[in-house]
Amino acid sequence: MLQAKLGPRVALRGLIRYGDVLASRGCRLTGFLVHISQVANRPAFLADEAAVMRQYGLDDAEQALIRARDYAGLLRAGAHVYAVAKAGHVFGATLLDIGAGLRGQTTAEFMAWRRARNAPALGH
Repeated sequence: MLQAKLGPRVALRGLIRYGDVLASRGCRLTGFLVHISQVANRPAFLADEAAVMRQYGLDDAEQALIRARDYAGLLRAGAHVYAVAKAGHVFGATLLDIGAGLRGQTTAEFMAWRRARNAPALGH
């Protein structure tokens, strides 16, 4: 009944279904992102990212995702979306920057896309 009201299902590009298997796989990565998001732990990470990643036991693939600031890759690796968002502050990224990265766009491209998409709703 509800599906009839909502219409046909539509596949969403880039959808990542976060569940128990993915969460378990990304547990160490999520923990690391939460760790560096805490004010007391930021200076060490900002001073020597590689050392802190090694100390936390991140593998080479996880370290590469952090170095690249690959937000979509972090999510695909099982990092929790809120941990990625919180760590964005440490990386010098805003939520807009992260959203753009998830879409494979620059922040300017993302903002232009959002403005164009919202223009009809705003009466423009």
